[in-house]
Amino acid sequence: MTTDTTLAPKRKRREAPPGFVVTPLAVNYETAAAMIGISERAVERLVAADKLKAKRATDGRNVIAVAELERYLRDAPDVRPGVGDGG
Repeated sequence: MTTDTTLAPKRKRREAPPGFVVTPLAVNYETAAAMIGISERAVERLVAADKLKAKRATDGRNVIAVAELERYLRDAPDVRPGVGDGG
């Protein structure tokens, strides 16, 4: 018995039409960090502390929903010295 071990070709990723802007629903840790102005390691710590919720994408990558980043920024207390404490 012979088995065909060739893989089906990957589908070509669809490109957005010219002038059409695609807004991502979820981003990887590196992009999430850049979006909220912290390090990638800080994002990892926030996920580990359950302060940011990450999901596993179908391709196996860990991603964070953009809405989750917005929630974090809206709800997280500002802990920088001198900000929000009147000083």
